Amino acid sequence: MGERNRFMGASAKNQLISNIKNTIWGWKKLIGRKFTEYVVQKEIPHLTYEVVETKDGAIGIQVRGVEMKIIVMIFDCN
Repeated sequence: MGERNRFMGASAKNQLISNIKNTIWGWKKLIGRKFTEYVVQKEIPHLTYEVVETKDGAIGIQVRGVEMKIIVMIFDCN
């Protein structure tokens, strides 16, 4: 596994034990919330990766010094 590899789904789940600090899981419950919200602050201690506040108060996830912001786009296909 190289330094720049990214795994998703089952592959990510399989590497959770060997690379717990850099495996992002359980982030869906953070979607649409601000970093300062009680629910977010209560959840942070239970996560193995670093959760940070972005410049605009949103939630960011930092892995290996790279900050990623949680952005979700919802499309209504009617």
